[in-house]
Amino acid sequence: MLRGQTFFYEGLQLNQPFDERGARDSECLSTKQASLRAGILCLGDIAEYGYLRYMKYRLGFDGWGLVLFLLVMIPTIIWSFVPAPDDVLRTESVTPVLDTVVSVLQILAVACLCVLINKTRSKLQLSPLVILAIVCIVLYYAGWVLYYHGLTSAWVILFLTIPPCLALVFFAADRKNLPAVLLTASFALGHLIFALVNFI
Repeated sequence: MLRGQTFFYEGLQLNQPFDERGARDSECLSTKQASLRAGILCLGDIAEYGYLRYMKYRLGFDGWGLVLFLLVMIPTIIWSFVPAPDDVLRTESVTPVLDTVVSVLQILAVACLCVLINKTRSKLQLSPLVILAIVCIVLYYAGWVLYYHGLTSAWVILFLTIPPCLALVFFAADRKNLPAVLLTASFALGHLIFALVNFI
């Protein structure tokens, strides 16, 4: 049975007869259209969010990142030319594949740390994260002093392994450099596994 009814579609008021089945079909169509619009808007929001996060970064040069990396590398460079009394670190590695992966992660981490700049970061200052990075460097150098005094216990090896990696992680976090944080954390994990397997 046909009945006269007023209904709205896309903001337009229409007066026309329709049966109950037609009303259900119209309601179902409207629901599907609303779901489709919601899905498109959701995808748009996700894309916009990813774009904004990407646009937070630019290529540049972070001199302090390079300074930190050099502070980490100086003892290793000295060790390459001046052997320690009980130089256990010169033993041949039993994890060559892991060594290659860790080396690649180190290169990528340092590259991100030095050339990828977060536009929203603040000026470098003695924040808690920077202080933690400095403490890690001090512990790292203390570990080298102990190592050159002939101490090669597990704690000394860990002092040479964990603090320098954490210093890079803390600095990257302070600079709001998420890619560098992820890469330095991955490098730290690989470096720790390398030390545990080879020297501890």
